Amino acid sequence: MQIYRKGLIVQLLLFIVFFIMGLNVVIGYFFGEEAPWLSFFVMGILILFGVGGFIYYRSNDQRVHIITQKELNLIKYLLYIFFFVYLVYIFLQGAAWMDQQFLSITTSIALMGIASYGIFTLLKILVIKKK
Repeated sequence: MQIYRKGLIVQLLLFIVFFIMGLNVVIGYFFGEEAPWLSFFVMGILILFGVGGFIYYRSNDQRVHIITQKELNLIKYLLYIFFFVYLVYIFLQGAAWMDQQFLSITTSIALMGIASYGIFTLLKILVIKKK
């Protein structure tokens, strides 16, 4: 199956944003009270990645990469798992019975791990499997 290179680059940027979001979970827990400006800084970074990805996606880059159905499914499942873990974090964040430090650290590690594996997979497709 062939997919445009610009689509893969945007997905790579998305997984980088996901890694930053996972890092923000633990940073927000430990430093949210002392440095509330960190949230605005992270939001600015996320907006820059979003605008950069949109501009790149609108470019006229017509190069394609060959990608297997297995790799496509892996990327799809990584996105679903990230979404599920982040939703569980959001719902459990206000639970009084849950240790918030444990939740933040565990969720952050899981989110950054999922994002890292997505980044690794997309870099492998973009760098190693050139057409």
